[in-house]
Amino acid sequence: MYSIPVAAPAPQPVNWGKVIVAGLGAIAMWKVLQELTDDDFGDGEYPRAVRRDLIDEHVEAEGCNCPDCGRRVPRSSLSVDHKWPMSRGGRTSLNNARVICRSCNSRKGARANVFDWLSGVRA
Repeated sequence: MYSIPVAAPAPQPVNWGKVIVAGLGAIAMWKVLQELTDDDFGDGEYPRAVRRDLIDEHVEAEGCNCPDCGRRVPRSSLSVDHKWPMSRGGRTSLNNARVICRSCNSRKGARANVFDWLSGVRA
């Protein structure tokens, strides 16, 4: 028996508008789910027990290393940071918490991301 070669279909162009809209929809859905399910501790610092638990989890998973600068620091030098600063609308919630060393936390200030850091933006 002979087989007849079949040409592969031509690739379709990507509709970037749909991709962007789908991405924005996913981000909006994530924010809604976060609002519904995230523990919010009000304004200010994270409660002591929450800070202790987050630092314990970090030390167990990654040791006493700062994920920002990579240095190994004493456990007492680790602190819980707001990923998105409170002064820029960030919440005191579990999804907005991360553990970094006090030096990196102080240096970060109210900058929210690498682009803010590069441009020197401060809130």
